[in-house]
Amino acid sequence: MSKTQVIAFANNKGGSGKTTSCSNIGCALSMMGKKVLLAAGRKVSVVLGFNTAAEVFYAEEFRALGADVYVSTADGSMGVKGFVTDAIREAAIDFDYFYSCGPMPMLKALCGCTDKPGELSFEERMGCGFGACMGCSCKTLT
Repeated sequence: MSKTQVIAFANNKGGSGKTTSCSNIGCALSMMGKKVLLAAGRKVSVVLGFNTAAEVFYAEEFRALGADVYVSTADGSMGVKGFVTDAIREAAIDFDYFYSCGPMPMLKALCGCTDKPGELSFEERMGCGFGACMGCSCKTLT
């Protein structure tokens, strides 16, 4: 059995580029053929939401890795017409944990349609591109 390597990103403030770094490393690992959850025999479902079919990206890349991919578009030009929550409901996707990033209304809707635990990326669009200006930090409740 191969040795597992854990890569953790932490900082005491938002807007320091953690989400971007995690996303980039995750994409790089997948491009190298690393399939951690899939290799462990876990079913991986990816739900992607866009406004139109012309905006869809990474659907084929996720399929090539072995994930079940569901697409929703607001205008119905590809996949389920509506939002990611509509795709989850229509496909009756069974999951026990989720990871999500996207606009705040989508994150709220996702949390409102499931009682499952998960992790959300709360960083907004970055004005400076790497988090130094703190423009992407979101106020959180403690």
